[in-house]
Amino acid sequence: MQALWDRFERWLASRAPAEALASLGPSASDAEIAEFEALLCVTLPADVRASYRIHNGQRTDAGSRVDGLIDTRTLLSLEDMRHEWTVWEEILDSGAFNGIGGAASGPVRADWWHPRWIPITNDDAGNHECLDLAPAPGGAVGQVISFRRDDCNRIVRAPSFAAWFDAYVTSCERGEFAYSEALGGIAKVV
Repeated sequence: MQALWDRFERWLASRAPAEALASLGPSASDAEIAEFEALLCVTLPADVRASYRIHNGQRTDAGSRVDGLIDTRTLLSLEDMRHEWTVWEEILDSGAFNGIGGAASGPVRADWWHPRWIPITNDDAGNHECLDLAPAPGGAVGQVISFRRDDCNRIVRAPSFAAWFDAYVTSCERGEFAYSEALGGIAKVV
């Protein structure tokens, strides 16, 4: 994970305002990671733990020009991951999803929401990339899936957090993403 973060940091330093690099959170301690896992009753995959030991997501300060480092989405800190997960869990517990299923593209559950989906990005509209800690048969624990609040299709994006992050960093290096002041973050070049 360190090599991936080094590549992404170099790219940010050369292609985005200084605020982008400065928005990366400090490392999370082993105690913070353990507390997060205990609160959600999950065990994070080793690659996710390693990443959060380097950067505990992204800080988003009011007035910052840079909010979304991951395709205009915020890379969530452990605290923000817990908050977003809690929002969806409260909706699930309310019964709002009773009788509503999702659609699966790949080895992911056809649920609207599942308690073992852990949001890792956020676009402030209820859309996330999630760690899937309870995949359907043929899936991998820790695969990254797309969750859209108004679209029932759940899509596997990568077999692991490391593979997902590596694909994103590689795409940035290839020029497929660039900083957009209008969007306040790193966006796909069209």
